[in-house]
Amino acid sequence: MQQAAGEYVIMSPVKVVVNVEELEAAQAVLNKINKPDLENIAFHKDGKEIEVPKEVVKGFVYCGLNNTDFVLSGYINLKKWEM
Repeated sequence: MQQAAGEYVIMSPVKVVVNVEELEAAQAVLNKINKPDLENIAFHKDGKEIEVPKEVVKGFVYCGLNNTDFVLSGYINLKKWEM
């Protein structure tokens, strides 16, 4: 259905189905990753270890974020620590 310029189509909300067992399993994996000290983790991508400068790891440790945040926020890709 084509709408005219300036015309709004109200769509009914669609519920997202969340499988609680999958969520609990995902949380268990995150907990396992966040438990050790960051300095004791060897992160791998495509079967190869990612080389992360020690100064980047040391700087991140005091940010108050967790190990998964180190990867997901992009800190893992830094070549040097900058504040």
